[in-house]
Amino acid sequence: MSKFYAKGTRMNYVNSTGSAIAAGTVLVVEDVAGVAEAAIPNGATGALSIEGVFDFVSSAAVAQGGVVYMDSSTKAVTGTSAPGLLAIGFALNAVTASGKTVHVKLANPVAEVPASPAPEGGGGVSDT
Repeated sequence: MSKFYAKGTRMNYVNSTGSAIAAGTVLVVEDVAGVAEAAIPNGATGALSIEGVFDFVSSAAVAQGGVVYMDSSTKAVTGTSAPGLLAIGFALNAVTASGKTVHVKLANPVAEVPASPAPEGGGGVSDT
């Protein structure tokens, strides 16, 4: 049997980073991207919005309706997949250059872009 708990648009987050987290900071908790709704002091619990549309700064072009990939260190987004980037949602508007505002609809869970596999037919490491 199941019992209603919440609408699922937020996730509580315990800040154990050692410093305060500013409102609007993007966090990835395991496979879920969220945005801090308010400042979260170190050691405190705060809410992360895990649904909705948020403004991000682009590091390259992004197509309207295309998947948006985020660099977890810079928090900048791009429309181009690359190893290590996180697919966090899709773009509601197009941008053609870096430094532009992209309206991103979060789509959880996020997925990390894997490193490219070795090509078939001997492109891997040899043990000889």
